[in-house]
Amino acid sequence: MAVNYGVCPHFAPIFAPVIATGAYRLRAMEPEDVTLLYDWENRSEEWWCGAQLAPLSRAALMRFVRAEQDVWQAGAVRLMLQHGDETVAALDLYDLNIRHRRAGVGVVVAADQRQKGHGTAGLRLLAAYAFQHLELHQLYAEIPAGHAESAALFEAAGYAPCATLPEWIRVGGQWRDVLLVRLACENEIRNGID
Repeated sequence: MAVNYGVCPHFAPIFAPVIATGAYRLRAMEPEDVTLLYDWENRSEEWWCGAQLAPLSRAALMRFVRAEQDVWQAGAVRLMLQHGDETVAALDLYDLNIRHRRAGVGVVVAADQRQKGHGTAGLRLLAAYAFQHLELHQLYAEIPAGHAESAALFEAAGYAPCATLPEWIRVGGQWRDVLLVRLACENEIRNGID
């Protein structure tokens, strides 16, 4: 499938392996994604995993999708994961630190698309983008203690535990620990990108 990378054709071959592999590709958000994002971001039963405290409007999500900011200036980027013609996940790089060359990682996979390998494929493509294009040194994720699905997902993508942050998040009136996992550039190169 031919993909328009939105850059000079001479550079497309350089970026092609970074943002696409097999049936998967990472792409920028488009206005058509607002409906998916509205559904995913407003699932209040999953808010405890992140920082969201209130529902997001379609108008707010449209402004978010249409914002054209430099990745480094914004300190974050959200990319959509496509499998064939279907958008199956959103992946975030946040807390981008240009000096220390690292970023946090977030991922949300459509509820009906979980346990199908999409999250792992997306995390691997995101790592390729982060390490090869943004030249980051490491990625990290914060996983709420006891969230086995997230721990397994990041482990499958090559992330390794590096710390436990005690009483880091508050869920249902109780403090919970967070497992900090990281993926260093040399680990990604050694493990390879499928």
